[in-house]
Order: sequence, then C-alpha cells, then structure tokens
Amino acid sequence: MTRDDWMRVGARLLGVYFIVEGIVALAGIPAVWGMIIPEGISHWTLAASYFARAGVAGIAGAVLISWSRGSATGVRTTTPTAIDALIEPALQLLGVLLAVDGLTGAVRTGIDTALTGTAWHLRLSEELTALLTLAIGAWLLMKPAVTGQQLRRWRAG
Repeated sequence: MTRDDWMRVGARLLGVYFIVEGIVALAGIPAVWGMIIPEGISHWTLAASYFARAGVAGIAGAVLISWSRGSATGVRTTTPTAIDALIEPALQLLGVLLAVDGLTGAVRTGIDTALTGTAWHLRLSEELTALLTLAIGAWLLMKPAVTGQQLRRWRAG
C-alpha cells in the first residue's frame, strides 16, 4: 500500500472520530442550564457554543470522509477493496479508544459525585457524555462491519 492509501484510511478514521466528537458535544447542552454564569451571558449563548462545536466537528468529519474518496496525487495504486479491508480493524481500534475514554469518564464522574456529595443532576451531562462515548466505542468495537459498510455507501455516494 502506498502513502496515499494510508492517508485515505487515516482520513476516514479521523472523520469518524470527529463525527463522534460532534455527537458527544451535543450531550453537554443540558449542563448549560445547571451552570452559574456571569451576569449578561445567556444560557442560550452557551448552548449555541455547544451546537457550534458539534457543527464544526461534524463538518470536519464529513469533509475528511469525502476527501478520502480520491488520492492526494490523483493516481490510485491500490484497489478500493484493499483499502476497505483496513477500515474495519481501524474502526475497532477507534472503538477501543472511545470505549476506554467513556468508561474512565463515567467512573471519574461517578466517584467525583459520590465523594463530593454533588447532586447527581448537576453531573448528569458529564455522565451522559461519558456513557454516550462508551456506547459509540462499544458499537465500533463490536460492529465495525456495519459502520464500514455505511462509510463505503457514504463514500460512493
């Protein structure tokens, strides 16, 4: 495989990661209404910042996946099936990263809540974000073929 082939695999994988980050950013929105914020700043402004973060990450992910259709030099040296064969193991590795990140985040939030006596509803957004990250990671780990197939359809289409 050539450098361009590896770049396409990396672009798809990073694209999926950014899309996951965008989805997870949306889970932080409920926390905005539990925050004590300086006078003159609206909770809606903070919520809009989470939406913007999700949008930027989602667009970056879509651009990377779309870019990975071609090659940097314009010359395709490896068949698409050879590249596609690498996507599923790469998605599983990304799944491990996200699952471990989500699990450690959920445990950290749970322990912090228990030790500090913070009301659970004040930490709900953090816990939801961690659990969502864990769930997406578990999905990628256990079902890489489904996600890989969706990437191939998206890329073809």
